[in-house]
Amino acid sequence: MLFAISLVVLGAAVPGYDHASNAISELGAKGSPVAAVMNSVFFMLGLSIAGFGAGLFRNVAKNHADKAGAVALVLSGAFTFLLGVFPCDPACINASDTGLTHNAINMMPVIFGIIAMFLFYAGIKGSELGKYRFYLLLSALLSVIFGYLYLTNSGALAGLLQRLAVFVPLAAMVAGSLILLKEHGKIIKR
Repeated sequence: MLFAISLVVLGAAVPGYDHASNAISELGAKGSPVAAVMNSVFFMLGLSIAGFGAGLFRNVAKNHADKAGAVALVLSGAFTFLLGVFPCDPACINASDTGLTHNAINMMPVIFGIIAMFLFYAGIKGSELGKYRFYLLLSALLSVIFGYLYLTNSGALAGLLQRLAVFVPLAAMVAGSLILLKEHGKIIKR
């Protein structure tokens, strides 16, 4: 939620920024008037994702697929954190070492989020949480589609496609955490 609100507020603070066409990272780019705030948001989001993954590994994961999914979430969080450490160059036209590093890791949070969803999909089969498998599979497939469309589109909708690719795994994490909270007693006894 904080991430989505931050995008809207910070995007409004940058003259000419368009959520449909501009990359999220442009808010944290070198020279952006909101770079420090946006990169702090990347830090907080990354730590939150990694913490969620670590908590799942320690308290919920019961098999190899669940544990691997939790590790994938930790990696997703680590790469999200690193997006704030290695901001893109102005307008995300990356030429510096920092900008090129940003380019190299830019989609890693989404990729590891997708991997986590597929692993949890496999891991919860036959458990009380198995009834949510369809939603995990759907979320993973939507993320793959939106991620592919983002990576192959540099046009007027690139920003929107990126937001959809990022939003789906984040929404799946939020939904998963609420489901775990609701069914906490059942899961611990699994």
